[in-house]
Amino acid sequence: MSTPVASRPSLSGRVLAIDCGGTGSRLRLVHGDQVAETTTVARSFGPAGIDTAGLAEALAAALARIGSPSVDTLVIGLASWLSLPGRLEPLRQLARAIGASRAVVAADLATAHLGALGEQAGTVVAVGTGVVAFASDLVDRHIRADGWGHLIGDEGGGAWIGRRGLAAAARAVDGRPGGSAALLDLALARFGPPPTWPAQFYTAANPAGVLASFAADVMASDDPVAQGIAAQAAERLADTACAAATRLGVGPIVFTGGVVAPGSNLAGQVARLIAARRPGARWMGPAGTPLDGALILAERLDAGQAPPFPVPYIADLLV
Repeated sequence: MSTPVASRPSLSGRVLAIDCGGTGSRLRLVHGDQVAETTTVARSFGPAGIDTAGLAEALAAALARIGSPSVDTLVIGLASWLSLPGRLEPLRQLARAIGASRAVVAADLATAHLGALGEQAGTVVAVGTGVVAFASDLVDRHIRADGWGHLIGDEGGGAWIGRRGLAAAARAVDGRPGGSAALLDLALARFGPPPTWPAQFYTAANPAGVLASFAADVMASDDPVAQGIAAQAAERLADTACAAATRLGVGPIVFTGGVVAPGSNLAGQVARLIAARRPGARWMGPAGTPLDGALILAERLDAGQAPPFPVPYIADLLV
């Protein structure tokens, strides 16, 4: 069984936890009672997705700001890591450059689960630019739902909401049914003249991020079309959460990410839908962040304990 949060081991070495999110990375260095934190700029994207060489360079620069320390244990929580097994060499070189004797890269859904639930069984739904649910008992059952990317999945996430808001704006430009003059005004303010939109969206290095940048505008609007998009997003998020939670069968459901921030209208809609579909299901706010989860994983490694998640969710950087 997994180690309870209250009895997690104390650190014996210098531990570095990194959370590489969609818009940047956060780093936390812990040694005894000493804690240092810093952030990086946005991650690099190339034609093949995440540019791990650019990411490693940005992380090295961030480490230099906190003294370029040597560390004993390194954990990197990385979005899209499951699609990157052949491109980890720059991160491997970074681990060696800082002298890590233990170093792993973990899927961000694993670190999000640890951060949100500590070391408890349950379902965590991470909602940002994309959407992925990860349900686990931290023993031998690990269930994923969605996380298919903005073209065929990530339903209810930032890119999904932004794309539908922009589609309504484009309909308003054309005079087609289903358009929204209010969303058109918001899109004009953010993206400029409509003839420039295709180039902005289709040639961007990170098109999902560009689409997601419009999600906050859509969610803040009281326009009926925007509210309809929000209601559809809530339905999709409830679908994903219930699919994963039902298959696991134990533990609470936790949502993380700014799109479903506690107290937001979308969070309230999703909570009501889940309560109707799964009577008695426990809805919780997250105990911590994915960076906290990366640190929990680092603590386990520092103490010589096995990680709670198997390959492919975690890979050793030093092999």
